[in-house]
Amino acid sequence: MAELGRLIVAPDRQGRGLGSRLLGLTESRLPATVTDLRLFTGEFSTGNLRLYERFGYKETHRTPTPAGYALVHLSKQLP
Repeated sequence: MAELGRLIVAPDRQGRGLGSRLLGLTESRLPATVTDLRLFTGEFSTGNLRLYERFGYKETHRTPTPAGYALVHLSKQLP
Protein backbone atom coordinates (compact mmCIF):
# COMPACT_ATOMS: atom_id res chain seq x y z
CA MET A 1 0.00 0.00 0.00
CA ALA A 2 1.12 3.55 -0.73
CA GLU A 3 -0.40 6.92 0.08
CA LEU A 4 -0.23 9.94 -2.18
CA GLY A 5 -0.03 12.94 0.15
CA ARG A 6 -0.52 15.84 -2.22
CA LEU A 7 -1.08 16.19 -5.94
CA ILE A 8 -1.21 19.90 -6.68
CA VAL A 9 -1.30 21.86 -9.91
CA ALA A 10 -0.94 25.64 -9.64
CA PRO A 11 -4.25 27.39 -10.38
CA ASP A 12 -2.84 29.18 -13.44
CA ARG A 13 -1.76 25.80 -14.89
CA GLN A 14 -4.97 23.84 -14.26
CA GLY A 15 -7.06 22.52 -17.13
CA ARG A 16 -4.06 21.53 -19.25
CA GLY A 17 -3.83 17.85 -18.35
CA LEU A 18 -0.99 18.27 -15.86
CA GLY A 19 -2.89 16.56 -13.03
CA SER A 20 -3.60 13.57 -15.25
CA ARG A 21 0.04 13.35 -16.26
CA LEU A 22 1.27 13.65 -12.68
CA LEU A 23 -1.09 10.95 -11.46
CA GLY A 24 -0.25 8.67 -14.38
CA LEU A 25 3.48 9.09 -13.82
CA THR A 26 3.09 8.48 -10.10
CA GLU A 27 1.22 5.23 -10.69
CA SER A 28 3.67 4.03 -13.34
CA ARG A 29 6.70 4.54 -11.12
CA LEU A 30 5.48 2.68 -8.04
CA PRO A 31 7.25 -0.54 -7.15
CA ALA A 32 5.48 -3.71 -8.24
CA THR A 33 4.98 -4.60 -4.57
CA VAL A 34 2.52 -1.70 -4.19
CA THR A 35 -0.93 -3.07 -4.93
CA ASP A 36 -3.11 -0.35 -3.41
CA LEU A 37 -2.79 3.42 -3.78
CA ARG A 38 -4.72 5.74 -1.48
CA LEU A 39 -5.28 9.48 -1.61
CA PHE A 40 -7.66 12.15 -0.40
CA THR A 41 -9.11 15.50 -1.40
CA GLY A 42 -11.68 17.95 -0.09
CA GLU A 43 -15.34 17.21 -0.76
CA PHE A 44 -15.71 20.46 -2.73
CA SER A 45 -12.73 19.74 -5.00
CA THR A 46 -14.95 18.52 -7.82
CA GLY A 47 -12.20 18.64 -10.44
CA ASN A 48 -9.95 16.44 -8.30
CA LEU A 49 -12.78 14.01 -7.61
CA ARG A 50 -13.53 13.73 -11.35
CA LEU A 51 -9.85 13.13 -12.10
CA TYR A 52 -9.52 10.41 -9.48
CA GLU A 53 -12.73 8.70 -10.59
CA ARG A 54 -11.51 8.78 -14.20
CA PHE A 55 -8.37 6.98 -13.06
CA GLY A 56 -10.42 4.29 -11.31
CA TYR A 57 -10.26 5.46 -7.70
CA LYS A 58 -13.22 4.60 -5.48
CA GLU A 59 -14.34 6.49 -2.41
CA THR A 60 -13.67 4.54 0.79
CA HIS A 61 -14.83 7.01 3.44
CA ARG A 62 -15.07 10.64 4.50
CA THR A 63 -13.66 12.38 7.54
CA PRO A 64 -14.89 15.73 8.85
CA THR A 65 -12.50 18.61 9.35
CA PRO A 66 -12.63 21.44 11.92
CA ALA A 67 -13.12 23.82 8.98
CA GLY A 68 -16.58 22.35 8.32
CA TYR A 69 -15.96 20.26 5.23
CA ALA A 70 -15.10 16.60 4.76
CA LEU A 71 -12.03 14.94 3.32
CA VAL A 72 -12.90 12.31 0.76
CA HIS A 73 -10.61 9.28 0.94
CA LEU A 74 -10.19 7.17 -2.18
CA SER A 75 -8.35 3.99 -3.05
CA LYS A 76 -7.37 2.08 -6.18
CA GLN A 77 -6.17 -1.48 -6.59
CA LEU A 78 -3.12 -1.55 -8.86
CA PRO A 79 -2.29 -4.41 -11.23
